[in-house]
Amino acid sequence: MVRIHEEREVLFLYLLTDLMIVYLAMTTATLSRFNTLYQIDFTLLQRDRALCLAIFLIAAVMAGIYRSATIFDRFDSIYYTLIAVLAAGVAQLTLSGLIPAEMREISRRELILGVIIAGIWLPVWHYCAARIVGRFSSLGRFYYLLGDQAEGTRIATEISKNRRLAAQAEYVSLDKLKEIVARHRELRGEHAHATEDVIITPTVQDRAQFDKILEYCAQHCRRIYMYPTLHDTLMFHHSNLLAISGIPLIPVGGRRITTTYLYFKRLIDVCVSAFGLLAAAPIFIATAVAIKATCGGRIFYLQQRQGKNGRPFRIIKFRSMEEVETAGADYVRSDKNDVRVTPIGAIIRKYKIDELPQLVNVLKGDMSLIGPRPLWEGFSEQNGAPCPMWERRLAVRPGCTGLAHVLGSSFSKPADFLRYDLVYISSVSFLVDLKILVATVRIVLSGKGGQ
Repeated sequence: MVRIHEEREVLFLYLLTDLMIVYLAMTTATLSRFNTLYQIDFTLLQRDRALCLAIFLIAAVMAGIYRSATIFDRFDSIYYTLIAVLAAGVAQLTLSGLIPAEMREISRRELILGVIIAGIWLPVWHYCAARIVGRFSSLGRFYYLLGDQAEGTRIATEISKNRRLAAQAEYVSLDKLKEIVARHRELRGEHAHATEDVIITPTVQDRAQFDKILEYCAQHCRRIYMYPTLHDTLMFHHSNLLAISGIPLIPVGGRRITTTYLYFKRLIDVCVSAFGLLAAAPIFIATAVAIKATCGGRIFYLQQRQGKNGRPFRIIKFRSMEEVETAGADYVRSDKNDVRVTPIGAIIRKYKIDELPQLVNVLKGDMSLIGPRPLWEGFSEQNGAPCPMWERRLAVRPGCTGLAHVLGSSFSKPADFLRYDLVYISSVSFLVDLKILVATVRIVLSGKGGQ
């Protein structure tokens, strides 16, 4: 736990220092206006600088400046810092071109000069800081090697002897790793998980053991990497490949979802759901009137589902079935010819209108626009043998729509839905979410599910 806190403190210090340097760079650039300094409205100037700092911060996070693996490497620190500064500069100049000059206090010349100054100061600072951070042994990375003992021992040795990597590695058996995780839980609580990363070295002869190791690590470890066999390389694109101490590895997920996109996904959810609720107000009114006029009874249907990390919440839908007493009854999955569906319910279900009230769940934070569909507790037991991989779906917020929603169908088996969800979680990004959103629009307009 101390290691995690120290790492977060250092990264936070990095962030604050970077913002201070960028601010000083912009201040220095403003001094170039020495002939017109007396005309500057400093209140508006601070507003413009704050926006520029926000743009830089977004660019820095997306470039990966604040990853622990980056801050240790002097070359990577300079490389990714320059990318972030350049990206932020392009974004700032583009935005300044869209805003009339009379509405902003900062000039385009200041922006260009500020980027140039920050592009010099920041890399120098990160180069020096990489040497300082390297002295904190608690911030170094640690890897457990599992699977094939010969390969695991060799890789652990290669990682540990590389002094520039600031990392250590050790080969352990699955039983040994379970003991380590158990000690973590005794010291830090039942829900604590190992802070170290794991590298699995599978063998072609014992795939069942590899599956067992992978399943356990997905539940209890932060990040998982696989040392691919020669046959495994046929199944992966080169963009999935990375190297640690010259060892080719493939990230295969873990309990902790680390993509920087998740920092902005919630903001997108709030903005889009708020706009969607306003834009869909006429549809809400028309649907409510139709349900009340044709069926009577309640307009909305509430049902308890599992949210992120298993937190229960009540999902909101337009009622599309006959009202029946369900207290104490098991959840029953609806099918295509469900006799409980009302005439108006069949229409709103066909065009997914019954799902629109879930925008309220998104606004509240119970759900996201894109993600695995929220299920009720005990779903896996009711629809097949329980599997720890079902729990991995709870690593992200459930969504109004998702990969299983646009590619699956009402005839898909629960195990296939699980496969869709696990693929989505392992590849979540803005581009993936955008593709799913576009596909959802096509499905809604056509009235057809995934084929």
